[in-house]
Amino acid sequence: MNVLKACNVRNISPGKWRLLPLLVLSLFFNSIAFSQAKTLQGTVSDSLGLPLSRVSVSVNNTSRTTTDSKGNYSVNASKGDRLGFSFSGYGDQRVVVGESNTINVTLQLTSQTIDAVVVVGYGTQKKVNLSGAVAVVSGKEISNRPVANVTGALQGVLPGVTVLRGSGKPGAEGYGIRIRGFGTTESPLNTLVLVDGIEQDINLLDPADIESISVLKDASASAIYGARAAGGVILVTTKQGKAGKTAINFNTYYGVNITARQPERLDSWDEQILIDEARFNATGAKEFNDEQMEWLRNPNFSYRPN
Repeated sequence: MNVLKACNVRNISPGKWRLLPLLVLSLFFNSIAFSQAKTLQGTVSDSLGLPLSRVSVSVNNTSRTTTDSKGNYSVNASKGDRLGFSFSGYGDQRVVVGESNTINVTLQLTSQTIDAVVVVGYGTQKKVNLSGAVAVVSGKEISNRPVANVTGALQGVLPGVTVLRGSGKPGAEGYGIRIRGFGTTESPLNTLVLVDGIEQDINLLDPADIESISVLKDASASAIYGARAAGGVILVTTKQGKAGKTAINFNTYYGVNITARQPERLDSWDEQILIDEARFNATGAKEFNDEQMEWLRNPNFSYRPN
């Protein structure tokens, strides 16, 4: 009776008593839900037992994490959930969570990756038989990108291939390709580009006409081309005619380039004074004479040519 008095049970209305069973049931089911969730750990490796890093691990196709450099992962899941493991070049795998808190997974290479045909300097080989550093991209991946030329389409597609853009002028961006960085600090080595075995500007091609592009990145892969291959070699294979019905495709797009940040400039007079001072401090001679400086004071002269 003293306990009831301490809890002020006599002051609880009959309507509130009806909520008590619901409160007890909610606490009961919440405790069950929390007890079912657990932390799963494991290792993802290939068929040779080597750990795979950066493998995507998902729980019911929602929450995702990736494996570390040793192939280890850790996720929170409940019994009955589905774990998904996916990695580029390997087949996806699904595992249902059971009683165990450790799930180790082995991913297998896909047949497309093993049997992929790579164009090299002396013919074609299967990628699985190659010992040199060769990267391959299909024409389908390039043609689907909204760019005006092939060089721009290679940006961010192939590992070890850097695409430089020297200008923002439409149609004259001044793209350049560097394989594995710069080979020298004096003058960068140009990449040798061969289209169907003939040296040619890659930007003259229509991205839709390309079957595949192979990039030979190391000396063993590009040795057949000699000194010209010091900056790497890009081999382009164009599409050939096929038997069957005629297929006509048409693609069009448009885009707008906007300067992210336009710096504020001084007016012509103040800018020329600062340029003259900098030139005089460096060389002892001014950039402009007095007559040229007076031109800036002329009202008929553009005061803000910038």
